[in-house]
Amino acid sequence: MDSVLDILGLLRYTWQREKERKMTVIYCDVCKKEISEARKDINYVTYLDKDLCLTCEEKLRVSLKQHAAARRPMLFKDYQDSLGKILSKMCAHR
Repeated sequence: MDSVLDILGLLRYTWQREKERKMTVIYCDVCKKEISEARKDINYVTYLDKDLCLTCEEKLRVSLKQHAAARRPMLFKDYQDSLGKILSKMCAHR
């Protein structure tokens, strides 16, 4: 009887894990592509409530670096403003 309950418990656990894994669907807010098996900071990141795939994050970093190089020295407030502007342009572009 215990082995049957163990098997049922294992099946329930496996079913629940599969359900949780398939329930989370994240889309990149820039390129609108689905991020499969989304895990934060592993295959997607979040900036200012926007989810970005790693490719779009790299594009964001390059844009920020170019913008910061033109405005040296840059205060943190300027960086935050630039991040918000560039991110909103990237998300609205597509």
